[in-house]
Amino acid sequence: MELPAEAFGGVTGKLIALGAELDDTSPTLVTGSLPARLVNTAKRHLPGLTGGMGVWWSRPSGDRPISSRNSPARL
Repeated sequence: MELPAEAFGGVTGKLIALGAELDDTSPTLVTGSLPARLVNTAKRHLPGLTGGMGVWWSRPSGDRPISSRNSPARL
């Protein structure tokens, strides 16, 4: 994601709260991974957090195991 430097704290805080694993970051560029089910949620917050100046791009990065806390209840 490209973003204005002044939005860095708010954007990274929201991404971490959603469960993102951040990789390389700079004040204007954030990279990392986020579960696919949360991508739309993150994208909905982007305009408000960046004053409409953020740019999001994503791509599938493969399968990962689901943790037990996110798994459906077993009967």
